Amino acid sequence: MATLLHVLQHGIDLANVRALAAAEEYARRLAQRGVPIAALLQAYRIGSARFQDRCLEELGALHGRDFLGGQLRRNARSAPGQAG
Repeated sequence: MATLLHVLQHGIDLANVRALAAAEEYARRLAQRGVPIAALLQAYRIGSARFQDRCLEELGALHGRDFLGGQLRRNARSAPGQAG
């Protein structure tokens, strides 16, 4: 999470970001033990969703729910495959 926040704070191009060595090693060890990649990806998705929820809670607390709702609506309209 710290790396993600650092990337966002400093506007670092995602093409220049690599996974942490510890995360790579963890994935390698899971693979060696026969853990399906789908299980690892699901865990990352759950963690990502929880992180996003927490960020949205903080944004709502800082700027108010009306601001946050407007931002989310604008993002939804600009999402790929969305009309508007």
